[in-house]
Amino acid sequence: MAQQKGLPARELFLMGLFLATCHSVIEDILIFVVIGGNGFAILGVRLGLAVFLTGLMARVWKPA
Repeated sequence: MAQQKGLPARELFLMGLFLATCHSVIEDILIFVVIGGNGFAILGVRLGLAVFLTGLMARVWKPA
């Protein structure tokens, strides 16, 4: 799909970064809740980190 749409490498990298940071959020939260963790705190940190890292890289890696 990326080749058909002709997405630039920057956009592919940013999407991959966000996906990698948010990968298996539901499963991880459920595991930690079972052992006594706070699910909302874990979700907030994971999503916040994903948005922060993706935004930071978007600012650092300027389009050519």
